[in-house]
Amino acid sequence: DIVAKMIRSNVDSVGSFMWQSQLKHKFRVPPSHARYQARDPALRGESGERAEVAICDAILPYDYEYLGNGPRLVITPLTDR
Repeated sequence: DIVAKMIRSNVDSVGSFMWQSQLKHKFRVPPSHARYQARDPALRGESGERAEVAICDAILPYDYEYLGNGPRLVITPLTDR
């Protein structure tokens, strides 16, 4: 478990690399300097919040990601490689 490993490693600061390197999902109002500030208002909450994914110093908007259709994948000798 990630949290248990951080506790064992005495991670006690948000500046710690072990914490910074974790993928974090946030639902917040983007900062005013964000380049995606005006992008797709349909994906915002009532107060202007939007979903974001953060890791280290990168924060990216999360909106149109397609995760695929895994159950519909046909397994053949070619796809099994």
